[in-house]
Amino acid sequence: MRAEEVRRETGVPETIGAAGAGATAASSTAPAAPAPPSPQAIYVQAPAEPKPRGNRGFGVLVGLIATVLFAILYAGISYLVILTQYAPDDAARVLGQFLVQPVFWIPVLFFFIAFALLALALNRAAWWTWAVFGLLVAVVVYFSYIGASLLTVGAWQFTPQEAGDFIADRWLDPYAIIAAIVARELPIWFGGWIASRGRTVGERNRLAREEYERQLAAGPQPISSSR
Repeated sequence: MRAEEVRRETGVPETIGAAGAGATAASSTAPAAPAPPSPQAIYVQAPAEPKPRGNRGFGVLVGLIATVLFAILYAGISYLVILTQYAPDDAARVLGQFLVQPVFWIPVLFFFIAFALLALALNRAAWWTWAVFGLLVAVVVYFSYIGASLLTVGAWQFTPQEAGDFIADRWLDPYAIIAAIVARELPIWFGGWIASRGRTVGERNRLAREEYERQLAAGPQPISSSR
């Protein structure tokens, strides 16, 4: 009764008290948990086709190593020939002159060019192809020596008859034969190394191709993802 008299005296309506009680009850109620997101299927793109790897760069690199060995063997065997023609004291001097002449460095240069071109052409080919086509390297080196000998003696000053006679004497030049024999053997030796790596690269290419075809046959695989 006292509370009603106070409300009447102050003019406070009864609804305020009821609203306050309702707000207190609402605040004590916990909010509802949100619904979990539904999974969504996402399809991936088809796998990229593997690119076959080659063996050409490795072959050219091996060609550089073979060229260094060619120069060493060519110079060393030529020195033995020089020793048969000169005294030991003079042989070293003659060898030094030989090493700076076109008859030495031109065959070395053409050996590398021929070897590198063969490596680019054969790529991952078997060893027997190096044993067969390595003969072309020897032919190139042999004729490069003939041309280098003409350059060494300044054959442009010769008459046609003199040039012909000079070339005829070069066919059996011991240094030309040495260069050709060494150039014939090195592609066989180093070609086995290149062919061995070529088999490894070919096997890797085959496995990559099989895995690619397996993934294509399996089709796109769904991946569960939440939005």
